Amino acid sequence: MRKITKETARALLNGGNITKGNTHVQTVELPHMSRVGQLFLFGNLIATYELDEGVNRLTISHGNYKVNGQIKLTSTTKERLNGILKIFGINWHIFQSRGEWFIRDFMGRDQLFLNNITFNIDR
Repeated sequence: MRKITKETARALLNGGNITKGNTHVQTVELPHMSRVGQLFLFGNLIATYELDEGVNRLTISHGNYKVNGQIKLTSTTKERLNGILKIFGINWHIFQSRGEWFIRDFMGRDQLFLNNITFNIDR
């Protein structure tokens, strides 16, 4: 895992604000929740961590990054998202096969990685 990925994923988990190269984490306190952290890559939102009193949720996304009108998941996006999953202790993994992007769950089952997958986090 790259250093920038580790630092920004930890900032997202721990409620920090950090900018490292092309990655930015912003955390805000909200009256109806403890806090919400967002991780941006090249200005595109790729992860949100919501801490509430009952349920904490991590949502990952491809960020709607487009090239020639087509959604494109870059290798940098994939690396950041896999780093986030690891830092959060989620045993899932994003990978590419034959030009398509997949996510493998903790039981080894693969599904297309479309967008906005949410995990409940015990913390």
